Amino acid sequence: MSKIFIILIISLNLMASCLPKNQGASPGALELSPQASSSFYYLQFQELKDEKKYAQAEAALKQALELDPSPFLYLELANFYWQNLKFSEARTTLKQGIEKFPQSRDLYLSLAKSYLAEKRFDHAATTLEEYLKLSPEDYPIYQELAAIYVQNKKYAQALDLLKKVPSPRRTKIMYYYLGRASSGLGLKNKAVQFLKKAVQIDPKFIEAWAELAFVYELNKDYVEAEKTYAQLLQMGEESPELLLRLIDLNLKLNNPDKAMLLVDKGPKHEQFKLEAVNKFISNKFYSYAQKVLAEIMSRKDFPARTYFYLAILAYEKDQDAQKAVDFLNKIPEDNKFFHQALLFRIQLLMQLNKLEQAMSLTRMGQKKFPRQNQFWLLQANIYENKNKFTQAMKTLDKALKKWPNEPELLFRRGVILDKMGKRDQAIATMEKIIASHPDHDQALNYVGYTLAEMGKDLERALVLIQNALKIDPDNGYYLDSLAWVYFKQHKIKKAWQEINRAIQFAQDNPDPTIWEHYGDIAKALNKPDLALRGYKKALELKPSNREAIKKKIDELSASREQDARDNNQGDRKSN
Repeated sequence: MSKIFIILIISLNLMASCLPKNQGASPGALELSPQASSSFYYLQFQELKDEKKYAQAEAALKQALELDPSPFLYLELANFYWQNLKFSEARTTLKQGIEKFPQSRDLYLSLAKSYLAEKRFDHAATTLEEYLKLSPEDYPIYQELAAIYVQNKKYAQALDLLKKVPSPRRTKIMYYYLGRASSGLGLKNKAVQFLKKAVQIDPKFIEAWAELAFVYELNKDYVEAEKTYAQLLQMGEESPELLLRLIDLNLKLNNPDKAMLLVDKGPKHEQFKLEAVNKFISNKFYSYAQKVLAEIMSRKDFPARTYFYLAILAYEKDQDAQKAVDFLNKIPEDNKFFHQALLFRIQLLMQLNKLEQAMSLTRMGQKKFPRQNQFWLLQANIYENKNKFTQAMKTLDKALKKWPNEPELLFRRGVILDKMGKRDQAIATMEKIIASHPDHDQALNYVGYTLAEMGKDLERALVLIQNALKIDPDNGYYLDSLAWVYFKQHKIKKAWQEINRAIQFAQDNPDPTIWEHYGDIAKALNKPDLALRGYKKALELKPSNREAIKKKIDELSASREQDARDNNQGDRKSN
């Protein structure tokens, strides 16, 4: 606001105080200039707004704007509309202001923020892009636009934009967004470099330290991640979330005693303690989890959620599914964790082959939690386990009427169609999932592997499986699918490399198909000993095609015996 404008407001305030409180008062009698008249109406707007006479206030401000248009008054009118929930009028006003004052940064920023308030990221970005065409060296706006790009996950655009800013003009915020954009594109090392520059500029830049720790964690550089989170702790950030991250990292680094010290340092309430228990269980430090649970249970009125973690311990540590069910039975129906407990109970009962009990609980879940499709999915699984595929399909079809595009329901339907021998329909279902959910890794892998099995469209099969692995890079089953595509493409060395990785990542849940593929690929590489190892491992895991694998073993053993006889005859002839 100019000095002249301020002086005018002061003088007009004095004049207004001398005027009678009369709605008919106007600046006409004072013979003021348009600028002074505009100021008069602006003061009237403020007074009427304070008196909550909004219609009259709006009219006064419009009059001020008509007499002496300025970016300031356009902003005032837009803000007035926004505060009164007239969002469309606010945006129209800002656009009119921009048309009249195309160089006004504040008008562009306000318009962009109005779009951001409604999460219309593309419109917000376009607004600032238009401004930068007129003012390409207004570098603070680069920062604002980069923030929008990152929020909208347009990481490449954010990087390209901020790289245009000369290094001496880059702020700590710009380096922060360069780091986040690099991380979003998988450029983890670049992200670390940018974020380090951000904290060099401002060693107390909490958000940059937190992002840096997160990037280290994504890189599985747990040592640096732990150090960085510890740095945040030293800076006074002692949120429960930060302590839990540090607990988890120390467990990954095999420092359970240090993790326990952090538990003791943290909040005393049960919610934090139980979250810490979850970290100990997830990292398989069961005795430490038991210790924290014992402490919680020593108090009166401990939360029922405690039984949930006792059930997990019983299942994972003691491998006692029934004991786990007994703990879950103690969680009352009015507890907010009853939903999770019920789902867990159903799965445990299915494992115990108590299918009727499990079925009864799925019906309870459908009635008690009508918006949760998991109970329909589990019911279909029970029918599937009983080989009652028609009933499973009917259950899924009922669920799909309520949730027509739910990918998990569609995926299960596709699997059952495959089991019913309706492979074409199964593939069509999986393709439907991929069309609407292109990041559904299970569907991607299914179609890719099925195409490989059929020996069809192997290039597409390769792309689909590679996309699944981008989402879950350590999945042994997806690596097996990748190996099988390479095998079908006669890229045997690549297939061998991937099948060995598949076995490594599927150690906790070995699969006969993976070991059979290992045998087939080893045989193709003329590694008969390793091929036999693969086939025998597959047999140990009780495959459905047991006879076919036994035949492979017999043929390979006979071939080796024949080779041995031929070698012996050759040796005798040479002697």
